[in-house]
Amino acid sequence: MTELERDHLRDCVRTLTTNFPCNFTLVGGAAMIQLGEYYVAGGVLYINPPSSSPSAGSPIKLDILTGILEEVTLDDLAGYTTVVGGITMLTLPVNLAVKIRCWYSRAEDENGLRKKRTDLEDILFLAKSMQAQGVRVRRGFFPEGLRICHYNPLLVRFEITKAETQLLLDIGCSDFLKEYDDNTEDQRELYELMGAGAGTNPLTVELEDEEEF
Repeated sequence: MTELERDHLRDCVRTLTTNFPCNFTLVGGAAMIQLGEYYVAGGVLYINPPSSSPSAGSPIKLDILTGILEEVTLDDLAGYTTVVGGITMLTLPVNLAVKIRCWYSRAEDENGLRKKRTDLEDILFLAKSMQAQGVRVRRGFFPEGLRICHYNPLLVRFEITKAETQLLLDIGCSDFLKEYDDNTEDQRELYELMGAGAGTNPLTVELEDEEEF
C-alpha cells in the first residue's frame, strides 16, 4: 500500500466517522493504520446495528462485520474499546488477542498466506506498541470469549525469533491462555503433538526440535 492509498483510507475512515448512520468500532488493517502501522491494504468495520453499509465505489475495501469471533458479541466488546484520533477501536490487548487467536485459521492459498504474513506483522506491532506504552495483558481486562488455546501462541512462536517471543512474554501474553483443561481434547492433542508437554506455557516450553534463532 502506498502512502497515497494509506492517506485515502484514513480519509475514508474520517468520512465514515462523520456520516455513517451507525456506531462502529474499527478493527483489522484499517485500525492498524490508524494506530500507526503502514503495511496493510484494507480494513474491517465492526458495527452496531448492522443496518446499513457505506456507499459503494471506493477503491478501498472495508468489510462490515457484526462479529469478530463466533463466541464474542458486540456486547462482549463494549467495555474493551478506546478512542484514537476520534475513532473507536479495540484496546491494544484485545486487538492482540484476536490476532493471535485467528492467525492460524487463514486459508493456505496465496491470499491466506499473505494475510498470515501481515497478521504476524500486526501481532509484533501491537506487542511493541503495548511495550512502548507500558500496557500489559491483565486477566479480567479482556472478554472471556477471547481466551486462547495453548497451541495458538505456540504456532506463532514457531514463526518468530526468541527475542520476539520474549516480547510476548514481557507484555503478559500468557494471561490470554485458557486453563489447560479448558482446551478441547483435540486442542490438547495438537499441542502435545507439536512437542509441548501438557499444561506447559507455550511461550517458554522447551521443544526438542526448536530451531536456534
